[in-house]
Amino acid sequence: MPPSTLTVIRGAFLDLEEVAIGCLVPDVLNPGQDYWPEKPVPPRPDQLTKRTIENLRELFSAEKHIGLRTKLTHFFSGDFVHKTESKFEIKTPKSTGYFLKQPRSMFLRLCKEENTKKWIEETLRDSPIFFVVGLVTVTHAEVEDGESHSKAYKTSAEVPVSSIISSGIADIFPNANVLDVGGAVSLGDMSRRSSSFFVPGERVIGVQYRKVHFHLFSENKVGEATLKPNQWTMFLGGDRAGSGNILEADLQDSMDLEDLEVSDDAFDMILDEDEFVFKDE
Repeated sequence: MPPSTLTVIRGAFLDLEEVAIGCLVPDVLNPGQDYWPEKPVPPRPDQLTKRTIENLRELFSAEKHIGLRTKLTHFFSGDFVHKTESKFEIKTPKSTGYFLKQPRSMFLRLCKEENTKKWIEETLRDSPIFFVVGLVTVTHAEVEDGESHSKAYKTSAEVPVSSIISSGIADIFPNANVLDVGGAVSLGDMSRRSSSFFVPGERVIGVQYRKVHFHLFSENKVGEATLKPNQWTMFLGGDRAGSGNILEADLQDSMDLEDLEVSDDAFDMILDEDEFVFKDE
């Protein structure tokens, strides 16, 4: 059975204040932009399930997390003929998942607000809409990436730390307050390259979504007095054919990659809820 949620992992750390559980967003790759409500009210602690994730390091292994690995390695020049060994790790003393216990109930309460309905109508003209139902965070994370190469290589060069920073490391770790960045390339028959980044505090690395789906029907099929909180007469008018002017919004029961409506190379990893291993607490 397809999962009801998907967690999007990208090569960027977000501050906890940048994305809120219980918000509507039009773009799963940029949950900190154009979200609704503009001033979200965080869920109460009793509305959330907080779990320690035990297998995040394994999920972020080099074999599975090629996207972020590519972003890191573009800072280093060199066209090597043979690669003999590679290593990629995200080390964190703590990884945590925060998940809504009753996402549909919170979504229906949000839909009661008139401004929410207007935002949905306006946004739906140009974008899909997703509901943030969970966050995956890491605390005091350190990213390590290294490769060993043997035999001949075509070109190579040392990249100073200042060049790494000026090359756009902020694009990978925005607002990350990176304390330590290092890079080195050695010459010879065997060459090695490594880099590491340390990000203090608790940061969001994954956002879990459910997609919002819509149904349009005619007011002749239902009276205004019987409309549910997630059904309303459209402010901007119905479809051009005039066959429907009542909009119904609800959360999809299942999701697949196509539901995200982004290109396959736009994200680093997609996880469903069955891939997480939680610590018994």
